[in-house]
Amino acid sequence: MKKSLLTATAIMLFSLPVLAQDPVAEDAAATTSVASVPVLSGGVGAPSRDMLAEAEKDYNVKLVFTGDKGMYLADIAVTIQNNKGEILAEHVTDGPIMLAKLDAGKYKLTAVFEGVEKTAWIQADGALHTYHMRFPAQDDMSYMQVVPEEDMPQDDADY
Repeated sequence: MKKSLLTATAIMLFSLPVLAQDPVAEDAAATTSVASVPVLSGGVGAPSRDMLAEAEKDYNVKLVFTGDKGMYLADIAVTIQNNKGEILAEHVTDGPIMLAKLDAGKYKLTAVFEGVEKTAWIQADGALHTYHMRFPAQDDMSYMQVVPEEDMPQDDADY
């Protein structure tokens, strides 16, 4: 009985590093690949932006998604196809920046945000190419509620 309890405890202790997740790394960026095309996205928060900036050296396409007035966007559904129409990558971004590592060539990029679809042809080779896509979006912050000053909390105790 003691031996099996000791064995179970040892298994649990050795499994902890595998089960433990770094929440910063998890939020930093999402990596996916379809048809062996590495894709990485993120850019929300300094740790994610720093990680993506470091990773750029390993990729040759950088996509940046913003609203018409420059507000960064996330949750963009991205599809990359070769010139034969074959889907090489499908990814929903976890931030405004997406990196992809493609073979040299011309690719069709389709991006969808809030039902608006944009399509562009992009070029990949040995150098990093950056492409910006702008979507009509509520980036004037008109959706934010304005609170009258008299209703604002006076100190931390009022929260």
